[in-house]
Amino acid sequence: MITIKDIADALSMSHSTVSRALNNHKAINEQTRIKVQETAARMGYIPNSGARMMRGLSSRLVGLIVPNVQNEFFSALARVLSNNCALYGYSMMLGISEDDPVREQEQIEALVQSRALGVMIAPSERSTVATRRLLKAIPCVQLLRYEPQLGGLAVRVNEERAIHTATDHLAAQGHRQIGYIGTLETTSTGASRLAGFRAACRDHGGEVDSALIRLGPPSPEYGSQAVHELLSMRPDLTGLVIGSPRQMSGALLALRERGVAIPKQVSIVGYGDTEWFQVATVPLTAMALPVRDMSEQATALLFSAIGNQAGATTSFPHKELIFEATLVARHSTAMPSVDIAVKT
Repeated sequence: MITIKDIADALSMSHSTVSRALNNHKAINEQTRIKVQETAARMGYIPNSGARMMRGLSSRLVGLIVPNVQNEFFSALARVLSNNCALYGYSMMLGISEDDPVREQEQIEALVQSRALGVMIAPSERSTVATRRLLKAIPCVQLLRYEPQLGGLAVRVNEERAIHTATDHLAAQGHRQIGYIGTLETTSTGASRLAGFRAACRDHGGEVDSALIRLGPPSPEYGSQAVHELLSMRPDLTGLVIGSPRQMSGALLALRERGVAIPKQVSIVGYGDTEWFQVATVPLTAMALPVRDMSEQATALLFSAIGNQAGATTSFPHKELIFEATLVARHSTAMPSVDIAVKT
């Protein structure tokens, strides 16, 4: 994190001169003010708007940035992380990026400006150069998603194995025409889940049929659209793996609209065992994520990094914790029926 001292050293000026120039003090001439402010912008300095109020106090703030809180995994994660931060004596500021790299950057800048001591983030698809620079200067833990260019610490799920296990479960019951609905490959999670599905298909002796795969946004609308497309094109489909909880709700609606019985006509396995999966009309088999364990490890990693921070130029070592999802079998999967009605 660039400080006033860094700017003063670069310009061979005093700390007070740089500080006054950045604050447009009338004692500083225009030429010096412009030179200081241009240098500060080039070096990536972010002013601390709360410095006067917080001077002499130690910040106890950390940030959490997630794409949304409609995804129940992220909302549950935020709840548990907030509680964990409180136990450590920290406050947590929540930012919603909506998977917009510019908005994500603005939120990180706001955290740095507020002198947050660290950040936990589920990064967007394409983080900006400024975001990468900012996050390399403070302790950062990547959650669920992983962006190699951000480096640092990471807590995530073995996404590939999770979807592989979900597909294995259907194959073990005799299903061979298995469809997959998931998120786009542009995120690390979307790519890993799709890889798991493809690997499972190959492991069970079948070719990967692209006609049985639908990828799109993590929304109920897309889940519904994908089910209608799959069943219209492939009425022989008997199993579905859904790689997103939000897509699952739309998929169930589409199956009901088409009069498809679960699991008699189509067996279905979800990803992320959200609370409503248990109370659905047919309780859903799902891959459960260890949200609490992941949250506790994320906060422990972050606060350890904060405690070990030696200064603005500290580099933070790479450490990655990978958790396994667990299959929770309920009533949405069964052996395929011998006589399956066409679902057109």
